[in-house]
Amino acid sequence: MPRRLEFWFYALVILGAMVYGLGQREEVPQDRRMPRPPVENPSAATAFRLPPPARERMIARTLEPMPLHEPGQFSSGTAFAVNTQGDWLTARHVTRNCTSLLLVSEDTSVRVPVARVIENQGTDLSLLQTRAEEPQVTFTRRDPLPDEDGFHIGFPQGQPTSVRSGFLGVASVDLGAANGSPFDHIHTVGHVWAERERLPSLSGTLGGLSGGPTFDGMGAVIGVTVAEQPRRGRVVTIPPEAVEDMLKRLAIPGWQNVPDDSGRDPGITQSNFDRFGEEMRRAVTVARVYCFRSEFGSRRGYLR
Repeated sequence: MPRRLEFWFYALVILGAMVYGLGQREEVPQDRRMPRPPVENPSAATAFRLPPPARERMIARTLEPMPLHEPGQFSSGTAFAVNTQGDWLTARHVTRNCTSLLLVSEDTSVRVPVARVIENQGTDLSLLQTRAEEPQVTFTRRDPLPDEDGFHIGFPQGQPTSVRSGFLGVASVDLGAANGSPFDHIHTVGHVWAERERLPSLSGTLGGLSGGPTFDGMGAVIGVTVAEQPRRGRVVTIPPEAVEDMLKRLAIPGWQNVPDDSGRDPGITQSNFDRFGEEMRRAVTVARVYCFRSEFGSRRGYLR
């Protein structure tokens, strides 16, 4: 009998401790809860709302003339005209640490020095200021639809090439790692596309396409190409919202948004996107951008 009483005594003590512990459980504040996992289902991608663009400061640098015979490091990317007043967009990792920048047309007949570059510290975008008055692109505010075609125009490996891809969704991307850079780790939310076709045919890396425009089927820019994931055949672009935010913050004149392209017929398709790319490069709306890096730094200032 005493053993049975002892058993019930300890059972009641343990039960009481459990009830007390449940009553004292801490409610986790909203900002300490684990975030939801990224969208994996392409059909749900359009329901995922992008966070507002980072309000990081922008760095403006005055550049030197492109040296002709000075030893140094050269690299290249792609840029495109956002207005007819000489303003161009490209990727920030293309302009990083450049002391000189030069825009060159596909046939090399047009060579335009860049006087000033403004680098957005919140994402992988740079604005180039020149005296070139070339035909401009138009932008769209909308996000791409699942499996929608995108057309990336530029100069991968320095070669005039057009790339067709299909939209997969949004993802958080380390752009520095994606571009193989040990120093330029830019964490951002970007649009991810699956590569489908290159014309003319080109094997290997898409390096050199960075900074080029990504067009939708209606011919409006729906993003800026900034990275590739070659093993998976993926292309990453900066979304339209971040592009528009930068242009507005810098009060860039003359750039244009299409009002609404939902009822327009696609003018760019699988059968003609290569010709469209040729037209953009021939009109010098899309150009190759050369970067020269020397041991001498360029003058810089800070913008909000």
